Amino acid sequence: MNPAAELLTRIETAGGSLIATPDGYLKFSAVPPEFYESLKEHKPALIALLHERERPCAFVYQPRSQAQWERRIDQNYRSNHAFRPRLQTALPEVEADPLMENGGAGDESDTGEPHSKVTSTTLCVCGHARKDHHTAPEPHMSGGEFAFYCITSHCGVYSYKDGISAPCSCLHFRAQETDTPKLTRARVGDYDLCAACGHWKVSHCTKKKPGAASRLKVGELAYQILRGPGVAYGCKHFDPCDPACQCTSTSCSHTDDGKEFCGCEKFVNPWLTPKTRAAAKKRTPRNPVAASLAVAATLGTLESVLGGAPVKPRRSRKKKATAFTTGGELFPPETTTAPRTT
Repeated sequence: MNPAAELLTRIETAGGSLIATPDGYLKFSAVPPEFYESLKEHKPALIALLHERERPCAFVYQPRSQAQWERRIDQNYRSNHAFRPRLQTALPEVEADPLMENGGAGDESDTGEPHSKVTSTTLCVCGHARKDHHTAPEPHMSGGEFAFYCITSHCGVYSYKDGISAPCSCLHFRAQETDTPKLTRARVGDYDLCAACGHWKVSHCTKKKPGAASRLKVGELAYQILRGPGVAYGCKHFDPCDPACQCTSTSCSHTDDGKEFCGCEKFVNPWLTPKTRAAAKKRTPRNPVAASLAVAATLGTLESVLGGAPVKPRRSRKKKATAFTTGGELFPPETTTAPRTT
């Protein structure tokens, strides 16, 4: 605690009072004599503390009246603009073009299934939204303790049936009956280990958008501050000479000796299963075959044959069919005339 603040509290508890004048003097009344030496020692700090106390607060809470509470409870979309429903403009109906594939709908795949984007408000076949399902492993209690984590996106809505609260019987979220149920995948927490370097995720940076350093609010930083046992330091993107420095990757800034950062340049999710790619088939090179003398004579490469170099045999060419058929004579023969003599 601040010694001046502690001294002021003790004086006010003993019944004394202190007043700081605008010209920098300290006036006191009913102060016990044992505090005189402490007043002389902490006089500047007490004056600053008293001036700070006299400053008006930026925000003063004023409780609502009973009429204001009743007006807030009874508000609706007519008395409050925030409750008004948004106007939805009706889209014009466009007739399907018979010359276009799928009638110009564009919202169906090759199998006839509609393309739909699943959001948090998408309804399941059980009638509840996707946000009401456990889309990530969550702890479940059994016997008053967290016994297990769920691995399916089951529904977490409870409803009363015959006076008893029972959970929904949906075991998987499905937007359509034909959807294939999938197991859920755990979310990465701050203290999950990176699959590449083995350090916590909280020791890795968060990639910022370009120019984030120029759009910061008061108290925000574009780089990360890491804390260790009794020490705090900036990440590897921090530059004391560059005020616009920011994190440009999810690299690891963990350090063991306080001199060098970890060499990991990207956080790897430990819960992802690496995809195995099928090995590409290598084309076996064909062994060149030396051409016979007859073929070499046709190709005019007798020198290469005599020199011992392999020659690829010539393939037979296919004749292309003409794109038109010939009709009658375009230019009929002219009538013969007697030679002209001069």
